[in-house]
Amino acid sequence: AQNSANDAQNSADNAQNSADNAQNSADNAQNSANDANTLAQANTQAHTQLVNTVADIQNQLNTLDGVVDDLPNQLSTAAFVLGVSNTTSNGWFQYDNKQGVRAAGEMCKDSFPNDSNAHFCSLSEIQQALSVGNFNNSINNVNTWVYTAVPRDTNGFKSYCQSFLYNSGHAASGTSLTISTAAASISGGNGIQLTYTSDLACSQQRKILCCR
Repeated sequence: AQNSANDAQNSADNAQNSADNAQNSADNAQNSANDANTLAQANTQAHTQLVNTVADIQNQLNTLDGVVDDLPNQLSTAAFVLGVSNTTSNGWFQYDNKQGVRAAGEMCKDSFPNDSNAHFCSLSEIQQALSVGNFNNSINNVNTWVYTAVPRDTNGFKSYCQSFLYNSGHAASGTSLTISTAAASISGGNGIQLTYTSDLACSQQRKILCCR
């Protein structure tokens, strides 16, 4: 009977050991599953970060492409000096049934028929265009009438021939501009030079600068 009891105890111990081993195997399997799940989550996070990084880079490239693509538009919106008018005029501009600055605009349209935006240059346009090299070299050393930015008197009598509506030399005077595209300075410099001449008799003949 004692032997039978011992055998039964051994069988119980073996069964317990088997159960313990099974539990250990289950625990190991769970740990492996947990490790695999953690690794999978880490891979997912890494993939998400990579996707986001690629998307950010693509957005930056798209922005850069937009900037590059817009450069021609920026250049096209900058003033450009087309050249001088084919027509000369005294200080009273009259052209195509227009007078004054309206006549100047028509002179430029007819002088540059292939450019629908041709018009009489303002001083600010001239300076802007010259500063970025937007000009036709035919303007070099041509003496032209110019509409000064600030009149020398309240009526413009001493600046631009009373808004280019006067052609004598008594009551008003005008201003001319000569652009030298490669002028040498006394100190050895070389570049664009603007020379203004004021108090010109409005009876004199000059061309005008045309811009787009």
